[in-house]
Amino acid sequence: MSTKSALKSTNVTARMDPELKKEAESILEKVGLSSSAVITALYKQIVYHRGIPFSMTVPESVEYDRSMMTAKQFDAMLEAGYSEALAKKGRPAENVYIDLLNDLKERADV
Repeated sequence: MSTKSALKSTNVTARMDPELKKEAESILEKVGLSSSAVITALYKQIVYHRGIPFSMTVPESVEYDRSMMTAKQFDAMLEAGYSEALAKKGRPAENVYIDLLNDLKERADV
């Protein structure tokens, strides 16, 4: 048996959040890739780089983007916001609107 044949018959099993798997596979389907192809590419890069081929750090500031959140994460964020609103921990809508306009102007200037 050749090395290539042996490699293609090896299985990788991983446990993960079902929502994460569903969202990732939906994206992979749109770009025409299978999970196996992506896992194989990742493993090849690990071997090539002799380590994880990307940074595994948490960024200092994280911008929330719904497309990057699971349904559970999104629901938790909404619940937290609702709790803050009930506790009157929010800001006046006018101030938020002004901040949004300023942010849009800054982004347009870049």
